[in-house]
Amino acid sequence: MARKSKENEKILRRRRKIGLRKFWQVLKAIFALLFLAGAIYGLNYFYNSDYFKVKEIIFEGNSHYSYESFNDISKKYLGKNIFEVKKKSLEDSLIINFYWLKSVDLKKVFPDKLIIRVYERKPFIIINYSKSFYLLDEEGVIIEKLDGEDMDNYNKIIVKNVLNYNPDLGDKIAKKNLLSCGYIYKSMDFETKQLFKEAILEGSLGEIAFITSESKKVIFGNSEDIVQKITVLKEILKDGINYIIIDISNYNNPVIVN
Repeated sequence: MARKSKENEKILRRRRKIGLRKFWQVLKAIFALLFLAGAIYGLNYFYNSDYFKVKEIIFEGNSHYSYESFNDISKKYLGKNIFEVKKKSLEDSLIINFYWLKSVDLKKVFPDKLIIRVYERKPFIIINYSKSFYLLDEEGVIIEKLDGEDMDNYNKIIVKNVLNYNPDLGDKIAKKNLLSCGYIYKSMDFETKQLFKEAILEGSLGEIAFITSESKKVIFGNSEDIVQKITVLKEILKDGINYIIIDISNYNNPVIVN
């Protein structure tokens, strides 16, 4: 009987230990859940507090656009949680709505600042359709529709015989030798530039010709050997030759029509 009694006591002690262990496990689980719930509540409270709301937006790199030009963007994002500001969405929105912008880079400065670096397109040439004129950058993207005063301000070569329709801002004009007109004009010295009023693209190959203010023509042909052609042209003009057409498409054998 004594032996059996001792065995019962051992069983009871073991059961008490198991019960106590389970109790502490349950208690630990309850504390862990309470801690987790508190942490989630605290993080949620902190996340939605004013601490992470955008209080300052800085634009960098803009020269064509004033800071006020971006007021609508600033109003949209000021006060917004910085974690909820989507980088690509903001960058794409700016590029779509501001045609002078070539690219945009958003940097988040925690906890409450946005720095938006913009890279603007550079005016390169002017093209026309009917009585409308358009400013293009070096990629052929239309960035602005111009009036007469704007054209004088930009002082870029006007390339004609390019379009047969009115394009939209942001369109990219892919015309053979179009951009080459700009590169040729850019390569000329100041004195030579002053001679020319406009350029035209001729024929199915889009051969390049420059027209003076006196309606005289200088034919460049294609965009190869620009430096050599300009050098030959300057030599011809230096001699004061009277001409109607100068053809330097083959600069080794220039043709002068007078």
